[in-house]
Amino acid sequence: MKKNQLLKKTKIYFSIAILFFCVSILNVKAQITFEKTFGGVDSEQGYSVQQTSDNGYIIAGFTNSFGTGHHLYLVKTDSIGNTLWYKKICVQDENEYAGRSIQQTNDNGYIIAGYTYNFSTSNKDVFLVKTDSVGDTLWTKTFGGTDYDEGYSVQQTNDNGYIVTGYTKSFGAGAYDVYLIKTDAIGDTLWTKTFGGTAWDKGYSVRQTNDTGYVITGYTKSSGAGGSDVYLIKTDSSANIIWTKTFGGTDQDEGYSVKQTNDNGYIITGFTESFGIGNKDVYIIKTDSVGDTLWTKTFGNPDNDCGESVRQTNDNGYIITGGTQGDMLLIKTDSSGNILWNKTFGGDSADYGYSVQQTNDNGYIISGYTFSFGAGEKDVYLIKTDENGYGCFPSDTYQDQKICMVTVNNEINKNLIIWEKIPDLGIKSFNIYKMSGIDTFNLIANVAFDSSGIFADTSSNPAQHSDTYKISVIDTCDFESDLSPFHKTIYLSITTLSPEGYELNWDQYSGFDFTQYYIYKGTSPDNLSLIDSVTSDLYSWTDTSSYSDTIYYQISVLSPDSCSPDSSAIYDKSVSNIVANISEAINELYKNLKFNIYPNPFKNSTTFTYYLDKTVYTELVIYSYAGKYITTLVKKQQNKGKYSVKWNTSALGSGIYFYTLKVDGIRFVKKAIRIK
Repeated sequence: MKKNQLLKKTKIYFSIAILFFCVSILNVKAQITFEKTFGGVDSEQGYSVQQTSDNGYIIAGFTNSFGTGHHLYLVKTDSIGNTLWYKKICVQDENEYAGRSIQQTNDNGYIIAGYTYNFSTSNKDVFLVKTDSVGDTLWTKTFGGTDYDEGYSVQQTNDNGYIVTGYTKSFGAGAYDVYLIKTDAIGDTLWTKTFGGTAWDKGYSVRQTNDTGYVITGYTKSSGAGGSDVYLIKTDSSANIIWTKTFGGTDQDEGYSVKQTNDNGYIITGFTESFGIGNKDVYIIKTDSVGDTLWTKTFGNPDNDCGESVRQTNDNGYIITGGTQGDMLLIKTDSSGNILWNKTFGGDSADYGYSVQQTNDNGYIISGYTFSFGAGEKDVYLIKTDENGYGCFPSDTYQDQKICMVTVNNEINKNLIIWEKIPDLGIKSFNIYKMSGIDTFNLIANVAFDSSGIFADTSSNPAQHSDTYKISVIDTCDFESDLSPFHKTIYLSITTLSPEGYELNWDQYSGFDFTQYYIYKGTSPDNLSLIDSVTSDLYSWTDTSSYSDTIYYQISVLSPDSCSPDSSAIYDKSVSNIVANISEAINELYKNLKFNIYPNPFKNSTTFTYYLDKTVYTELVIYSYAGKYITTLVKKQQNKGKYSVKWNTSALGSGIYFYTLKVDGIRFVKKAIRIK
């Protein structure tokens, strides 16, 4: 099952939280990915998330599950999403409270902005809360008048005070106006401002800019091209307007998040009904430092899509979260707004993202809500992904990943297991299994996804017997797929016939369909030529000729599909081990060679020694663990005598290497181990 399809997930119910976590080894640096829910039997929502100085996370939202009423909800987690503590904040029992925005402050405490609503008076006020590092309330403040006023965004400013934006119906020129509040370090008002005309105008996001002024986005119905337009306001440090801009068409368009970018311009996300292909599309706007449009982008489906939060990423691109067709949405773009990838998260019910941030490991943390998972009607949804947007989610197994073929590398006398990696699946690694008994397969290796799709089984001895292999996938959640169908190597043996001739017998290849076994013969392992073929239901062949010299044989089968495990080679056939008609002579030659390596294991160098009892052509070649050519140390005719060859390995990585000595056309293979 592909990762870009809707993943089936299993609900696990706990009173406060929890789904799954894992540590995913991708590239060089470890990236933690997880999926969590927080809440009880009723409704919760996470509007804002931030990574904290201890590499954990802080979430603000609301809860209806704990105690009576609708309370502001804080959840603090460690770096893998496990709850360290949670708080519900309620100053007056008859009021409703929610946190829309949270930031860790310079004293390692937290500042939260949101609203409080009094049911008896139908009055709603901006609510500002300061806590210490463990979420205990230090002070609370309310701002507003006798009507509806709400806070949506807060940031600590350079003077250790706070800037808050939202909307007000109590003050200003119109039905609703953008509301901007500046406080000192203890939440006391320094000034308030409203922006807008006679219609509806709201502020949803504010940031202090590099010139100590402020930038606010939201929407305006008082000006612009139509219904509602994205509203961008730039002020000085005292909230005097420097300029305002509107973006949109004749329909409804709103801005929910704004950040200043590295070029001193601004990036905005929200939604548009004026442009795009759907009822609502994600709307991304990039401006220069004076608010003039550099580019705009839309993203969406025929239904409703929305961008709630945007951040510039370390590569100068952008990350956006929101919702699409009932799922949480994550979009990554380059610096020009071109989409690099998009991911959706969720289940069979509605799920949504409100806040995103790039984390210290270059992954992403997202908060929102889920109806699909968790303990109650609606829960806080927290997702940590890697840098490519892959999270740690229990998924259906990857039945598409199969072995392409198994074959013998006669240069190193080892079996190779070869597979093509399925791209873009969030796979962490592959497990290699080898048969050890009837229907019994033992794990022999784990191969990282970013390694080559070729594995050399160093425990194999293809000159002695065939081996059977399977493969499985480990995803970034450490879930393992079912094992693939098996593949079995070809083992070739030779028998001398009387009075003359040789009979070849081999084990059947298993793993893909083929029609013929191809038979090769030559005077050395390097000059084998095709001499005959037999149908796939035959496993023997007889050479009736008589030879005074050593003759070599090999069997192969052609795969119906070629295989490209990496960019270096294409594999289209599986071959057997190579056998010779004069094995006694080979054994005697090896005994006389006294072929050795010392030291082994070694660090920066080692030395090979061997003895030649006659003048012969000699090759000493080094191969990698996967059977790839590394270097040739000797390739020439050498006279009778003892030889010593030093191999400098300072430029090579640690690991297993194979060294092959070919003497008079016969190859001998041994294993070398370089350590750090």
